Amino acid sequence: MNRRELAREYFKKCNLTYADIDLDAICQLIQYLNNHIREYGSCMVIIKDPILSGKDKNVIFDSNNKLKFAELRVKGTYFDDREAITFNDDGWIGFCGWADTKNLAPFVVAFKEWCDWLKNKVGEKMISISELQRGDLVIYRDGRTNYVNKPYKYQRWYNENFKHIEYGRGADIMEVKRWTKGFLGYKHKTIYKRGATNV
Repeated sequence: MNRRELAREYFKKCNLTYADIDLDAICQLIQYLNNHIREYGSCMVIIKDPILSGKDKNVIFDSNNKLKFAELRVKGTYFDDREAITFNDDGWIGFCGWADTKNLAPFVVAFKEWCDWLKNKVGEKMISISELQRGDLVIYRDGRTNYVNKPYKYQRWYNENFKHIEYGRGADIMEVKRWTKGFLGYKHKTIYKRGATNV
């Protein structure tokens, strides 16, 4: 497995998806890249900040602020515009397709450090399975849904229906809706949404 493949695999091992990448995360990645490029003594630099509109836009989010596509470019002493890291809309992450092992190194090292940073950022917002209650509607990363059929009294307890939840935290849970009583009766209300700060 080469360094590009190892970097992609590390992204997966960190339980990260495009849904975890917001504009702040893209800006942080640019900082990590430029810092490591300098540390490696290279004369390259990331040449474009995130552009969200117009014909030159290089970062695209969907209506739910989920990343669809991002293209970071780099400039060097003997070239003006080459790929740094690309988050393709099919989920494939590209790393410096032009670079040899030496020139690739700062990009993959920076990317893995950024993955650690992003994992910690996302982890702060994860819901613990111990917080789930009977009747909660759970929506997973892959779109599956499930109702909780018994209270979660212990963080390490889970059943076959929740086998994709990591011990102690809902790493694959994207949203939880709970029955709440309103003016017109009971309805589902979102009590947790991955990455949201105002729920």
